[in-house]
Amino acid sequence: MNQEDNGIRGKDVISFLARSFPQLYINPETEDAAEIYRNVVLRGMQVPGLSLSHFLTDDEDRTYLEHLPSGTVRIVELARREDFELFLKIVAGRCQGLEIPATQGASMLRGVINRGTIRAFESQHPTEAEMDAFLKDHSRYRDMLIILSRGPYSGLPWQDTGMEEDAWLRMSLSIRKYHECTHALYRQTGGRMLLPIPEEVLADAVGLYGACGAFSADLALRFLGLKGERPGRLRNYLSEGDREDLWNQRCAQAIEALEKMNPDRKMNPWEYAMALRDRVEELFPLCAWKED
Repeated sequence: MNQEDNGIRGKDVISFLARSFPQLYINPETEDAAEIYRNVVLRGMQVPGLSLSHFLTDDEDRTYLEHLPSGTVRIVELARREDFELFLKIVAGRCQGLEIPATQGASMLRGVINRGTIRAFESQHPTEAEMDAFLKDHSRYRDMLIILSRGPYSGLPWQDTGMEEDAWLRMSLSIRKYHECTHALYRQTGGRMLLPIPEEVLADAVGLYGACGAFSADLALRFLGLKGERPGRLRNYLSEGDREDLWNQRCAQAIEALEKMNPDRKMNPWEYAMALRDRVEELFPLCAWKED
């Protein structure tokens, strides 16, 4: 493992994270895994055995902090798909059998209890009142994590992109980072909440802009399954009662409009993200926001 200014890389990334998030020691296939999870995360109990053998790990795993204008998030890059899914089943799914769609390659996790931070505060021997006040302020020990896999973005194979495989995999990782950080930025800045599908379209746009400096309507359509023969991610975000054909049309129109919106090249990705949110009603008339 290499300790660097910009983070930690190597096969010890998972063990480094387990110091703060000990639920990673739980194998979700273990009997009573969900109850063990509750004991560890909510009650601060120790995991029996402290083994991480259920993770494969990889030399290309990496974790680092990303500083957004709105706050800091921890990025976790996992090179092996098996580890990515396992991490989400434990941390996001709470060892309760979460299913991970094949087209999902990243996830933003909010409010993850950092037991390392709690232990560090306890080591200062606070009074009972001080400990109660600490635990009531969730912002002091609940983290935002962004988990990234290293596969092709949105499950789109390199043959459909006009790029070489290695180049597409590198770009996919970068798109994922900017995409998920856009979700984090929108949460941290508050205000009205976007509906899931418009937010996904905006996050894809920021992902593309951040990764390659330009928006590609061709790729954006393929990501959602609106072009080509392969299914995309759009159906992952449909709620009961949503008309898929209607959302297909709305997204195609929004992507066409995004291609015509030429951002100032001096914008950084986060400025572009906020500019898109300010103009989302142009892209999705009457269907951009969640009801207050």
